[in-house]
Amino acid sequence: HGGAWVGYRAEMIRFPQQHFSVICFSNAANCSPTTLCYAVADLCLADMYPKERAEDATDTDAQSSEDDRKPTRAKQNDADLSPKQLSHYVGRYYSEELDMFCDIELNNKVLAMVAGGDSFDLRATTIGQFRGAFNTRLDFQSLDGAIIGFLFEQNDLSGIEFERMKKHLSD
Repeated sequence: HGGAWVGYRAEMIRFPQQHFSVICFSNAANCSPTTLCYAVADLCLADMYPKERAEDATDTDAQSSEDDRKPTRAKQNDADLSPKQLSHYVGRYYSEELDMFCDIELNNKVLAMVAGGDSFDLRATTIGQFRGAFNTRLDFQSLDGAIIGFLFEQNDLSGIEFERMKKHLSD
């Protein structure tokens, strides 16, 4: 289970059958505690899983036992959108409910969400839908072909509306 807020990052992973857990806390926005937790688990549990790793497995039966131990990593982009397509989402957005601004930026052909001093990459799952770190999901809404906002979901938060700021509606 992971969490994040205003630059703080945390992750806890458990392996009940091995009676083993790893917890990582960080106050660095660019830290990936999930990656660190799995690196620690890989080191500490290496004797229990000496042969193949999930990313090296070719047999789906071999992967299923590993998948019980590690979550599957999503592809870089499930929907292959061009930089021009991604640029339609770029802009400044505001949530009245959270009283918070965020920016959607395009850097090196990768869309990123920037909020509260934190930045994380987004990957397109379908046109108009993106996923990011910490179980984040953005469902963009459009009107007459223009992006007008998105619904934000993250862990227990859902249906949080972000409205695109007016100066970006024509983009």
